[in-house]
Amino acid sequence: LVCSPSAQDTSWVVFYDREGIKSILLLRVFAKGGHLFVCTRDMGLYDFNYNWTLENKSDDQITHYTSETDHLSDNTVLCADVDKDDVLWVGTASGLDKFDPDYERFSAVQMPDPLGPQVNDIAVDERNNKWIATVNGLGKINDQGEFTEYFTTFNSNLCANNILRLHIDKNTGDIWIGTDNGLSRFESGIGVPAKELSEVVPFPNPLVIETGTELLTFDR
Repeated sequence: LVCSPSAQDTSWVVFYDREGIKSILLLRVFAKGGHLFVCTRDMGLYDFNYNWTLENKSDDQITHYTSETDHLSDNTVLCADVDKDDVLWVGTASGLDKFDPDYERFSAVQMPDPLGPQVNDIAVDERNNKWIATVNGLGKINDQGEFTEYFTTFNSNLCANNILRLHIDKNTGDIWIGTDNGLSRFESGIGVPAKELSEVVPFPNPLVIETGTELLTFDR
């Protein structure tokens, strides 16, 4: 594992297998809050706590999660993300898992048909919704941990059901969806909240009430 302390830094820090991360098949690395979550093939998930001091290895702590010891759905881990409540979500080759700090282990999250089983990516928006990219469509989990929507080529304009990567534009709320058949975009309307009232743009403007069923929307 090779890391750089910052985008502006030209130096690199190398972590060898003797320092705790044994797998040579690293699929993805996700950084959040002084931790690196290292996703591997067949060897589970590593939580590498570098305590915000990447160059100083003396204070590092590594936790290794597997299906055998920590109830991961599969030891091939494809993605991980931490939501705004500091809950760790993990996508594996066999399903979606959520870490339970009370029991210090993972629990499987039931996905509605036809989603899954393999979870390729996870992204968290500004309202703490979790967007789950699977080999059979895209799912949305709300702030309460419940699936509220799912999208496939059957009920939406997705390019394909096999979704490989997700990216959320924090300013606009647009979700860019990379599939094995092209790129899709979903306009969620969930961007960064406006700091000033002058930044809020209503639509329609003016709002004319005729039947009482008219809706007023805001872009921020």
